[in-house]
Amino acid sequence: MKKQLFIHIGIGKTGTTSLQGFAYYNRKKLAKLGLLYPKNGLSHWGHHALAVNNTDIIAGNILHDYELVRKEIDGFTGDKILISSENFCYSTNSYVEEMHKYFKDYDVKIIFFVREQRQLAESTYKTWLRLDYKFSQSFEEFVRSSSTMFNYMLRISPWIEQFGQENIIVRVYRGGRNRNDTLTEVLNILDLSDRIEIPALDYNSSLLPELVNIATLINKVNINEQEKKNLQEALLISSDRLRDSSNSRLITDELSEFLREAYLETNKKFSELFLGDDDVLIF
Repeated sequence: MKKQLFIHIGIGKTGTTSLQGFAYYNRKKLAKLGLLYPKNGLSHWGHHALAVNNTDIIAGNILHDYELVRKEIDGFTGDKILISSENFCYSTNSYVEEMHKYFKDYDVKIIFFVREQRQLAESTYKTWLRLDYKFSQSFEEFVRSSSTMFNYMLRISPWIEQFGQENIIVRVYRGGRNRNDTLTEVLNILDLSDRIEIPALDYNSSLLPELVNIATLINKVNINEQEKKNLQEALLISSDRLRDSSNSRLITDELSEFLREAYLETNKKFSELFLGDDDVLIF
């Protein structure tokens, strides 16, 4: 019987960091339960070294990482493997084809989480502001220039083509602060949710809408990156302290309608392929 390889491909801002952090720090426990979270290919907590978006081929250092992962899988006595990077969903068709060839000896399942795109755009924007100190677009500029980023049909099509629609597992992210819904869902898929304790933990803090303009200004001013980092971290601390008092929205009605229209047809097709009647309503 082939070993089962589960490739979690994102999308980002759907609890990926919590999932990866849990899997990374519980590798030994998971291995005893028959699940391998490979140590090779890791960058921070996720397998980002395996999910390279600026190439169509697996070669050089990337190929070396894949070879080490496959060796690790073949030497594992359990029958399930989890690989995770939110960057996989931006891989090119050719790159996914190379992955399919490389993992042909395993029973591969693709796990893809989606989220209501207005929430997703806002969450992604705020993360970019605090992690990329050269990023200073307004939220409207970001939304209007990056709409293809959240086109779920575009993201999943290479994986359908190479691994088959029947091997795609889609879940809807509805998590909130201090909830590990994505981790719970993935452990359910792996038949492990009742065999290991699931913490109520949030690895990612988030800027309040009221503080976003200040964060944008920080990235625009001519100061060094350490100073920018210190100021952004201070904004995050303030966001955490003031979160219960916040009642603002970053997205306007106009931008909300822009996103709805941008994804109307592709969301309909995606829903027909992967979602039940209840989940269609998220769009």
